[in-house]
Amino acid sequence: MSYPHETKECQPFQVKVNKIKVLTGVEVVLLPPGDRPALDAAWGQPVILDGELCVSVDELAPESSWNVWARVTSTTTNEIPIIYCGNFEVT
Repeated sequence: MSYPHETKECQPFQVKVNKIKVLTGVEVVLLPPGDRPALDAAWGQPVILDGELCVSVDELAPESSWNVWARVTSTTTNEIPIIYCGNFEVT
């Protein structure tokens, strides 16, 4: 997906754990291609619009590419999966 840098929109993404769509306990980080997240990265809360997770693309630099990574914290286990959720470009 590609967005003009003047836009104020959200890029939707999905997170599935064990093939089940997850909306709660999710944090997100946007990183340039080639970078990988760490547990102590600057994770933030995604936007939820119409039952879908989204990240805001406004205020991102023009001519840039971003990978979306999600981290899911479980209240029932000690697991913290980090999931690659796709990419988009800002033109």
